[in-house]
Amino acid sequence: IYAFDMGSETGTDKLRSLLDTYEMKYLDLIIGGVSPQQISVISDFAKKQGIKYAIPFPTKVDDARNNPFVFQVNAVQSTLYANVAKTFVNVFPNVNIIYITEPNSAGDKADFIAALDNELPRAGMVATRIVADAHLRDKLIPILDPYRKNVIVPTSSSTKMLQTLLPALNLIRNEHSATNITLFGVYLF
Repeated sequence: IYAFDMGSETGTDKLRSLLDTYEMKYLDLIIGGVSPQQISVISDFAKKQGIKYAIPFPTKVDDARNNPFVFQVNAVQSTLYANVAKTFVNVFPNVNIIYITEPNSAGDKADFIAALDNELPRAGMVATRIVADAHLRDKLIPILDPYRKNVIVPTSSSTKMLQTLLPALNLIRNEHSATNITLFGVYLF
């Protein structure tokens, strides 16, 4: 077993240099690659050398479909997000959905939000969007529905988002304890 640190997730120079060595051409299995760039390089190498390659993390690339030597351990994000969105509308029928976005950003979960936006109309549902800032509590209160479940969906998994969102939700919960609020998030690489 060989273990290598490839450095930067997006850099492939070190990876390409390693794959050019004699020892790498005779491996039985390669596991790894974090970024789409690294996965692409390893996938091409595995196909050329006839070496099995396992991608252990969720990814946006779908090399397993076109390369018989590639094994995707987790579903490709687009497939996963589509399935999570379908499950979401089944688990949360007739809810008040509120997306919380970061100022000037689509958020790192934009692909998931797009999948959810695609699924919501099929279930006759819509989502409201508001921007997370110092006035988040004041923005949320008028759009919360006291008679239905309110599902809060952050469009980012950043620490800054949580540092803004959680205190606002705690204040609202203390002030409006009868209001049903659920926080829903998707954390993937």
